[in-house]
Amino acid sequence: MGRTRQERRRQMKFTNKKHSQRGIYSVILGLIALFSFLMVIQLSYKQGGGMSPKLGAATVLALVIACVGEVIGVLSRQEEDVYYVFPDLGIFFNGLVIAGNIALLYIGVYGYV
Repeated sequence: MGRTRQERRRQMKFTNKKHSQRGIYSVILGLIALFSFLMVIQLSYKQGGGMSPKLGAATVLALVIACVGEVIGVLSRQEEDVYYVFPDLGIFFNGLVIAGNIALLYIGVYGYV
């Protein structure tokens, strides 16, 4: 009927893993860069597709933040005894911003495909 304490203890998993601080920083940087990039796209759309120098600077800044966040995410993915949720999310968000910047540059230079 009821399990003994020993049986219940064998089924529980005790671990010393923790969430990576650098992984959390990577996610925060990724979200900041993603928000900035989406705001640049929205403001550019409101201006009829034109990019002012301020929007271009904000795009470059978002790209720099995403590159730093990507490096931090990859470094935190190499840590041991940590959960990999935050490093993976950071790599994803920052990679999304980097890919979006590459796509935006391609569309700006060559036009729509």
